[in-house]
Amino acid sequence: MLEKIKKLLRSKVGSKRYNHSLCVAKEAKSLANHYKRDASKAELAGLLHDITKEFTEEEHMELFKRHNVNLNKIELKTKKLWHAISAPLYIKDELNILDKDILNAIRYHTTGRENMGYLEKIIFLADFISEDRFLEFSGVKLARDIAYKNLDEGVLHELSYSITVLISKESPVSLESVKAYNYYLINLREDSGK
Repeated sequence: MLEKIKKLLRSKVGSKRYNHSLCVAKEAKSLANHYKRDASKAELAGLLHDITKEFTEEEHMELFKRHNVNLNKIELKTKKLWHAISAPLYIKDELNILDKDILNAIRYHTTGRENMGYLEKIIFLADFISEDRFLEFSGVKLARDIAYKNLDEGVLHELSYSITVLISKESPVSLESVKAYNYYLINLREDSGK
């Protein structure tokens, strides 16, 4: 099945995005093994997380319409979020993958959300700390170190980094990211007594 998915992925994205997807799948599998979780599901979600990233606006809108998805104002203005919303729809339609853990991990890999499951956290982090990201982001090594010590701390660190970058660019911040940041900040601080 993985070879079939890789072939489909290669037909939907360019070589840089394909390589990124392979790197995220590898990192997701590594994180899952580290935390003794389902590595095959992590690898699959990692491979598929960006499958609609290079879809046209028309392709995205057709998927949203077919599935009765109404984008909120922030989502409408932030096209970079569209692939995370459309990919689970496409995956259900084209690959008949109905596993909620995989679909949710892909759906929230860009914004995060409150109280994510293990696979959601793994894909959220793997997308940021994968091998190919070392050339793109400063701080990937620190983020990787944190992710392998504590998934929730890793999620909070990545959310903080991403929100700070978006604010510095005067870009909209997804409400899901803000809620996730507050959720992990409050829960981690309560757990540590701070």
